[in-house]
Amino acid sequence: MSELSQGEQYLIDQIRAGSAEGWSQLVERFEGRLIAFATSRSIKRADAEDLVQETFVKFLGGLPTYREEASLETYLFMILRRRIIDFLRGVARGEAALSGAVARRLLEQVREGGGRSSGVPDSIAARLSARELEVLLLLDDHLATDEIAKRLFISEHTVRSHVKSLLRKLGVSSRREALEALSTARR
Repeated sequence: MSELSQGEQYLIDQIRAGSAEGWSQLVERFEGRLIAFATSRSIKRADAEDLVQETFVKFLGGLPTYREEASLETYLFMILRRRIIDFLRGVARGEAALSGAVARRLLEQVREGGGRSSGVPDSIAARLSARELEVLLLLDDHLATDEIAKRLFISEHTVRSHVKSLLRKLGVSSRREALEALSTARR
């Protein structure tokens, strides 16, 4: 295992200090390679993105005890590899492909506000992936692409890909039309 480079050490120091810019740089630097690694293991892109998000969350949670004996890349790939193994074991046991945490959070968001008209009706939820539902709900909260990326620990490019996919699945051509379709379906 190789030690941290000066750049990686600086990045970790920035993240430990609470720098949003440091966190964004970490995600930008590693997200693409981590997703490529997961999809190369015959995992669907949406599931790979969820696993990578969980990898970043695990990294952040373990940061206070991170010993810095391995490069940042090695450490992140090690976390992701463990997440993939757990994911595949769960799929083999017949469990939902979504992680428990992501599935619970999404289900809570979809079920929220039965009378408040803030959930996602089945007519729309059935057409979208879990990640696309999350993005749609954040669009409904009037968040911009960069804000959604930060909230979901993914890149802005990935947010735009999800938006493009959900627009196609809903048969609309703009974010505004997607939100209008959501509003109409809620009635």
